[in-house]
Amino acid sequence: MYTYVRRYNVKPESVNEVIRLAVEGFVPIISRERGFLAYDLMNSGNGTVTSISTFDNQVAAENANILTMEWVNANLASLVTEPPLIISGKVSVHKTRQDVR
Repeated sequence: MYTYVRRYNVKPESVNEVIRLAVEGFVPIISRERGFLAYDLMNSGNGTVTSISTFDNQVAAENANILTMEWVNANLASLVTEPPLIISGKVSVHKTRQDVR
């Protein structure tokens, strides 16, 4: 698995709008991408929104990262105040509740 974490600084009054636009416009797009496993989006406070995208391999994640940046530039440019902080890497440990036995 390979994950991208992106933290966006946005206009503080637009956090809910950014989340709404992402849920309505972006989530349906990214979830159809080859290799998609999971997408999480959170209001991380102080005018920031953080997303976590996980794919089954690095190539799929990198392709989705390009798609993400294109979508953000086309749909959120007026709400994002600076380029996002992007962290990516191969997942070393992954555990979900359903894995607990």
